[in-house]
Amino acid sequence: MARLSIHIPVFIACASDVIQERDIAKNEIERLQEEVKWDNLHLSTFHWRWDSRTTVLRAAQPSLTEYLSKSELAIIIFGNRLGSPISIDNSETGMQHELRIATEKVMEGTSDDVLLYFKKDITNIELIAYKKQIEDKRIFLWEYEDEEDFQRILHDHLNIWIDRWKLIPIISEYALRNSDKEYAESDFLGENKMVILRRACQFEDYELLAKHLGKHAINLYQSFGAKDSYNSRIVIDKNIDYKPFIDSGHNSFPKPLIEIDKHHFKFSHVEWFYFFCAVGLDYAILGNDTRMVANYPYINPIHQYLALRITGSKKHTNNLRDWLLNKSGITKGQPIARNFAAYVLGMVHAKEAEDDLAYAALNDLGEDVKVYAVMSLGKIRSRKHMDLLVALWSSPNIQDSLKLFISQSISNIIGITNYPH
Repeated sequence: MARLSIHIPVFIACASDVIQERDIAKNEIERLQEEVKWDNLHLSTFHWRWDSRTTVLRAAQPSLTEYLSKSELAIIIFGNRLGSPISIDNSETGMQHELRIATEKVMEGTSDDVLLYFKKDITNIELIAYKKQIEDKRIFLWEYEDEEDFQRILHDHLNIWIDRWKLIPIISEYALRNSDKEYAESDFLGENKMVILRRACQFEDYELLAKHLGKHAINLYQSFGAKDSYNSRIVIDKNIDYKPFIDSGHNSFPKPLIEIDKHHFKFSHVEWFYFFCAVGLDYAILGNDTRMVANYPYINPIHQYLALRITGSKKHTNNLRDWLLNKSGITKGQPIARNFAAYVLGMVHAKEAEDDLAYAALNDLGEDVKVYAVMSLGKIRSRKHMDLLVALWSSPNIQDSLKLFISQSISNIIGITNYPH
């Protein structure tokens, strides 16, 4: 039976005075490959001196960056040289460039790790200053005395690093075998639908009216749920001018409201109801009003519109983090509110909330809260919590539904596929 194999590219960068260390690193990866091939892991290495026919660093750099961007592990080795600038108008050397790109990729969650080594007793003044800058940024690095010492240190580090990957093929295969075979990625559906709504009505010009309708929409939703709230009547407030949103019946896609009689209106289309629920949620989050998320969970189309409104807003993100963690008891006894917070933090890709989501995945008593926290860790590709997710997946008493979501999130994190949540 065919089995899933995980390809793990490894990028090795070194200055020209540590060629022996480069060869040691390549040999160590080859040694490791022999050990893990039965775990369905395939390691490959790249270094421009071995694999690129280009001999000029400036010409090779775009190719190097492309390979580095695809690598899960970067091994970067400094001897007593800092390297040459990558261009005439850029003082950054090739080695500095590669280390910067590698660390940025780890921070953003698109690469796994960087192993950084410096030879001891550096005399190059520029390199000494650069090493201090790295240490000041609290980037981990290791020093070695000679080639034998380097091999010993790298050998130990690689063994520790690869252990984290040994269950990944099994987990990823579990996700593939148990997930729906057909699904559509939905991140941009809300954006596409927003274009249709905007053509029908310039709602941005009437934010106070939109806020008023948003409050009505979420009150209806929390009173009757998703199925029965859309067609509900709303009493007209005589102090408010609804004319900009009243549909005439002559549009290809209607404006937001239909007058039923002189005392009532209703939403003209379900998409307008979803949209105004998102508007209402926007203001509810800002006002810390958890009542508007406490009774019925909101469906995904509403979350799509909401994400378009609040992505990048620190105030919304901070309030949602408080809801998730029940700060000052704000969501005590309201698991649906914590579910909501966990899900939305993933929808808006709130990287700053990944530790909060990991805490909820481990400690919240609500099973659904755990599920949504796990889903969002996958959505934001939280590499730093991959070990935690693997440990959760391996727990003996884990429920099958949560196990599937964990496997999907791990697959999202390492980029095997992109399961929609």
